Amino acid sequence: MLIIVLLVCFLWNAATAPAWATSDDTLRQIHALIPSHARSYSQICQLLGQLDHASSLVTLESLGQSYQGHPIWLVTATDPNYSSDEKIRLFIIARQHGTECAGTTATLALVQYLAESSSTVPAQLLRYFEISAVPVANPDGCIAGRRTNGQYVDLNRDWGKFTQPETQAIRAAILHRRPHAVIDLHELPEANRKLSYSENFIETIGNSDSLPKLLCANTIAASHDICYWMKAYGYPLNVYYDYPGDSLALCHRYWGLNQGIPSFLCESKTGGGRSLPERAGFHLLAILGIINYLGRQHLAPTRVGSEVMTTSQPLPPPPTEIPLTLTIRLEPVANGDNNTDLAVCTQVEGSGQFGFVAVKVDGTTKLLTTQRTERYLLDTSRLSGGQHYISAELHSKSGTRLATQQETFPIPLSDIQVAK
Repeated sequence: MLIIVLLVCFLWNAATAPAWATSDDTLRQIHALIPSHARSYSQICQLLGQLDHASSLVTLESLGQSYQGHPIWLVTATDPNYSSDEKIRLFIIARQHGTECAGTTATLALVQYLAESSSTVPAQLLRYFEISAVPVANPDGCIAGRRTNGQYVDLNRDWGKFTQPETQAIRAAILHRRPHAVIDLHELPEANRKLSYSENFIETIGNSDSLPKLLCANTIAASHDICYWMKAYGYPLNVYYDYPGDSLALCHRYWGLNQGIPSFLCESKTGGGRSLPERAGFHLLAILGIINYLGRQHLAPTRVGSEVMTTSQPLPPPPTEIPLTLTIRLEPVANGDNNTDLAVCTQVEGSGQFGFVAVKVDGTTKLLTTQRTERYLLDTSRLSGGQHYISAELHSKSGTRLATQQETFPIPLSDIQVAK
């Protein structure tokens, strides 16, 4: 529970002006807004209507209707007294899959706080930000308790095709608002045993010469910031990266790889005793981490004066770095008739604290992990024949690289013993 209570304080404590600091009262208010159980679709609609009337900072509109005729609501939190063209615009999408409620819960808690809090924080934040959110992108699936929409289509495989009214409506809204970042909130089923789905993860755009430099710089730096925050507040996290050639059918890839907008897929792991408040807390921390990053990048000191967010790393460097040991091990894994998967096992030993481990293949970052032990499955089918190398880099909380280990491997993998 302590993690949930402290979730939002980092955003405001990162600011230099006392007016941005969040009081204990406000933190209790945020915590109280996260229910223990998911709301029904009718309860969500009722809450959105209440928030629309609660404050001039929050407005509600319908983007259209789902296949079965339910409204697709867009809620926007901003100060209407300041021009939208000059603001930092964030677009959040939750519940493309009807059974995944944590993203909706996190989004509603944030908007409810911005609408109802008597603190000065919402007004100060929303002078510079426009936060738009679709709390339920799939009303049909939410009502029916299924993953797909009313036509049994997986909405997060419809981007680029846009065969469904839900993706068509959300696409039009994003193009109209021209956001500085898009966040897509999802949940990982407990039963899914895929190695990369074993823990909370965020997927975003990796560094590539064929992509806009500013896009890559923003997604890489923001993902590093999020790692620091997740580590500080006790959330396990892996970060994966997308590159040109990856399928554009997923929402965050469409907006990132196709449209050049910094985009983030956030997946909270279900099961294992993880409560709804804990899973929603993961999404809240990701959202606020991205808000914090955008603020530091776009709010110039000459514009916001004493209210500018800090430009330093969110966590200060420790007085001394405690030595840690990093090891890396490669294990080819049988994959049907073709042995194309390579398990990259990293382990951090020692009592010291660290920020994250970065795994790179031929210099390209594939994974960030905040976990001491991680087993990442690399698909080698796209790699050319010959020798390749994998490196693991251990970074401190302050971003300092503490250690590096490297291994080489051949393509094809026939020369390495295959793990069963």
